[in-house]
Formats: sequence, structure tokens, C-alpha cells
Amino acid sequence: VLSANARRHRHIDRALKSWRLMTRLFSERVLGRHTRKHFVNGGALIALVGGDGAGKTTAVKGVNKWLRDNFAVRIFHFGKPRRSPFTIAVIIGLRSQALINRGLQKCFPGRPDEDTSGHGYLRLVRWVCAARDRHRVYLKARRFADNGGIAICDRFLLDGIALMDGPNIGRTLEGTELTWLSRALMNAENKRYQQIMQPDLLLVLRVDPEIAVRRKTDENEDHVRTRSHEIWETDWTGTQAHLIDASHPVESVLAELRSHIWQQI
Repeated sequence: VLSANARRHRHIDRALKSWRLMTRLFSERVLGRHTRKHFVNGGALIALVGGDGAGKTTAVKGVNKWLRDNFAVRIFHFGKPRRSPFTIAVIIGLRSQALINRGLQKCFPGRPDEDTSGHGYLRLVRWVCAARDRHRVYLKARRFADNGGIAICDRFLLDGIALMDGPNIGRTLEGTELTWLSRALMNAENKRYQQIMQPDLLLVLRVDPEIAVRRKTDENEDHVRTRSHEIWETDWTGTQAHLIDASHPVESVLAELRSHIWQQI
């Protein structure tokens, strides 16, 4: 009677259990690797968000180191997604276009830019590609978590946070008359970002922008200050975000992160 509700046929289930047993024994006794645990009812998709200088990279590494000995853990970076072949082709096209324009400017000083729209359709296509690549990262992270793993997401995409990794076309073309092509590209970009759902646990590292500037000495001050200011000034009221004071020492920040994550899992 209950066979209709089974996840798989009993013969397949027996074979799968035997295969898992053999691979676990081989991993532990031959390779000396400890088997990492998966959650039967699904793992967790954990997002760590913070501006430049908030110690986000250090936090991600610290949390990963803490969990990886016992659990199946993977880091997914939304700011640097794996680029598809088409994305790479578009990037090559953009760089070639820039190189050609610089050469023409040297040969013909004062020559107007070929990009009469002021934005360039190739640049808009590049932003659509970035949205698609980030959406693919989200799908991988979500599937990993649904299969019992813990997905740690660096620079997760959130509504209201646009300066780091959010939609670019609508913000860039705001106040201008859209052509049918630019409108189509904008809709394609927005669609990809709208398909990225909220994480299971959202941890926001907040730090005063001036502290962030003093920490992030390898980047432009205005750039760091602007991106950090967006996180600092965002109203998180009514959201599920857990706010972490990232101005505290690293160990204190990691301890607070571990507390929130342990309650989630």
C-alpha cells in the first residue's frame, strides 16, 4: 500500500544503500577521509552580506572552516560567478571594442564616441549575462542545500542592495528613453534577479563606512565608502536579517555568526 509513496523502487533503494555504504567505508578506511553529514530533511542556504571592509571574506572562511569537518559545506560566490562561454565572448567583445575606440581616438583626436546611446547595447548584454550567471549560482546553491548540504553564499543578492551586485540596466538607463531592445534586455536582467529567492538564514555584517575605509586600504576610498554606506544605511526592519556588528574583533564576530547558524541547522 505504501509503495506508491516511496521515493524510489525498493530494489533501487537497496542498491543505492549498498553503494553508499561501500563508498563511505572506502573513503574512511582507505582514503582516511571522514564522511561529512548531510541533513535528511534538507540543509540550509546561508547568506553573508556586507559592504567592503566589513570582514565578509574572513567571516565566510571562518564559518566554512568551523563546519566542514562534520558537515557537507560549499561556498558559493555571487560576486564572482563562473562565467558561461557566451559571457566570456561578450567580455572579449567589450574589450575589443574599447581597444578599437582608444586606437581611433589616438588617430582622430576629438572624434565622437561610436556609442551614440551613451550606454552601448553590448554593455547591456554583459549585464544580462552577469544576471544569468548569478542565477545559475543560486540554482546550484539551492539544490546543494535541498540535498542536505550547507550552502554558504558570499555577496548574496538582496532587494534594495544594488551597488554591489544588483540589476544595472534599469538604474543606468533611468530617466532616458528606452528602445525596444534596451527594454527587452532590462526585462531579461530583472527576470533573472527576481527568480533568486530569499536565503534560509541572512546574516548582515554592518560596519561604519569610515572604519571600512581604514580597513580596506587597497581600494579607492570613495568606492569603499559608497558600497559600505549602502549596507550601513539600509533599513532592515521587517526583514529576517540578523545584524552583526562587524566593528568588533574577528573572534567575537565569528562567535555570533556560529550562534545564529547553529540555531538554524
